[in-house]
Amino acid sequence: MAYETRVNLRRLLHDIRDAYAAPLEEVIITELVANALDSGATRIEFVVDSEQGRMRCVDNGSGMRRTALKEYHDIAASTKERGLGIGFAGIGAKLSLLVAENVITETHGPKGSRGATHWHLTSTNRAPWKFIPSPGYVTTPRGTAVEITLSSPRPSLCDPKCITQTVLKHFFPLLDSGMKEKLLRLIYPKGIIFIVNGTELTHADSAERHYFKVSLGKKNARPIGIGYLIRSDALQSSPAFVSHGLAISTYGKIIKQGWEWLGLMPKLHAVLSGIVEIPGLSEILTTNKSDFLNDATSLKKYYRFRKAAQEAVLTVLPELGEPTETSDRPASKEVQTLSREIESALGALTDDFPELLALVGAKHKKMQAPATLSDHEEKQSREERIIGIEKRDQLAQSDGSTEQQREEKLHLQESASGEHTKTVRKKTPGLNISLQEFTEEGNPLLGRIIEDTIFVNTSHPAWKKAAEERLDEYHIVLTVACVLSEMIDQTHSPHEFISKFLASWGQSLQQKLF
Repeated sequence: MAYETRVNLRRLLHDIRDAYAAPLEEVIITELVANALDSGATRIEFVVDSEQGRMRCVDNGSGMRRTALKEYHDIAASTKERGLGIGFAGIGAKLSLLVAENVITETHGPKGSRGATHWHLTSTNRAPWKFIPSPGYVTTPRGTAVEITLSSPRPSLCDPKCITQTVLKHFFPLLDSGMKEKLLRLIYPKGIIFIVNGTELTHADSAERHYFKVSLGKKNARPIGIGYLIRSDALQSSPAFVSHGLAISTYGKIIKQGWEWLGLMPKLHAVLSGIVEIPGLSEILTTNKSDFLNDATSLKKYYRFRKAAQEAVLTVLPELGEPTETSDRPASKEVQTLSREIESALGALTDDFPELLALVGAKHKKMQAPATLSDHEEKQSREERIIGIEKRDQLAQSDGSTEQQREEKLHLQESASGEHTKTVRKKTPGLNISLQEFTEEGNPLLGRIIEDTIFVNTSHPAWKKAAEERLDEYHIVLTVACVLSEMIDQTHSPHEFISKFLASWGQSLQQKLF
C-alpha cells in the first residue's frame, strides 16, 4: 500500500511567519521589495486601493520564465545563492496567502516569456493555482507584479502612509543620497526609485554627516563597507533610524539597529545616530533578515566584520564631540595581573561564546602548524581564480557600470565569500582594564567597553563600597561579566554567560593556588 507525504500548508506558512519579529504586513512589504531588488529592478511601485482592499507591487526587474513561475508556487522553492541578494524566493507573495482572498502574479521574463497566475489558500492542505490571461499590470518589457486582494481589512497593507514608513524603516540607505553615491551605486548602478500611489519617495535633511570607511586589515586597504554618524539633536527632520543608534545594513536592507550589536556604547550614544552598510554580511543573513546566522563559521565572519566596524566608528567619534577614553590612573600591577586572569577565563569560553574571540584573540586556541596545499586544494585554488574571472565577465554583461565600478563591486562580493587576499594583522588582540570616573548623570553604569578596553566606573557607589571593603578585585570581575554579557549572542542569556564566566574565573584561581 502506497502512502503520501502531506504538508499542512497553513501551519507551514504560520511557522515561516513566526520566524520574523515584525508584523506580517510589514514582512510582506519588505519581502516584495527584497525580491524586486534581487531581480535587478530599478523601479519599485506600490499601488494601493483601500476601498477595494487591494495592494499591488510592480517592479521592472528581470522577471521569470514560465518554468520558474511554476516553481514559484512551491512554498519552499528557492533558486537564490546565499550572499548575492537579500530576498527569498517570493516569500512575500507566499506569506500573503494567509491574509489574501487571492494573489495574482504577472511576470515578463527573458526572451519574451510571459505568464500570470491566480493563487489562493482554500484549506489547511490546499493552495491551488492556475494560469490566467495577463492582466496588464507589468508595462515594461521585463518585470513582475504581485497583487494581493485581502480577505479581511488590513489597514497596514492598504494605507500609502504605512507602506511609505515600512520602506523607509527597512530600506532607508537606498533613499539616502550619501550612501547611494559612496557605496550602493556599486550594487545598484542605476539607482532605485520607490513610488507609492504615484508619489516618489525621497528624503533630505541638513544634518552634517561624518563618514567612515570599514576596512579589513590595513587602514589603507580597500573598504568593504561605509557608514556615517550624525548628531540627532542637530536634525531639523528625523530620518527613519534616528533614536535607534547605529543601524547596520546589507544590500540596502537594514538588519539591526542600536548600539548593542556593535559591542560598544559611546558616552554620547543618546544623541548619535547613523548607518553602516556592509554588503559582505549578506552571506550570513538569516531567512528573516533580522539577524545573522550563529553557527561557528558565520559568527567568526560576523565578529570579524564587527571588529572592523568598531575601529571605523571610533575614528569619527571625536569629531562628534565624544570625549577620548583615557584611564584616570595607570593600571596597577594588580589590575594588570587581574586582566590576564580574566582574559584566560574568557579564553576558556570561546567554544561556547565564539564572539569573545574578537576580544581575547586566538592565542587561547591550540596553535596549528601551517599546512601545505594538497594537489586537490591547489587545483581548487586555481578553479577559484577562474571563477573570479568569470564573475568579472558576468558583471560586465549584467549592468552598465564602468570597469572601475565592476572591480569595486566584485571586491565587495569577494569580501563575503573569502576569495580576496587576506592581510595578516600584526596586532594581537587582548583585553585591557582601565579605571575611570564616569561623569554621566542619572543611572550610573558599572562600566563600558571601547574596542578592547573595559572601563570600570570608579564613581559608581558599588565601586566605592567595594574599595572600602577591599573587594575591588571582585567588583572588577563582576563589571567585566556584566559589560560583556551585553555583547553575547541572543541564543545565550546574559545570566548563562555571567555564570559560566565566573565559574571559569574561579576554576583558574583554584588551579593557581594548588
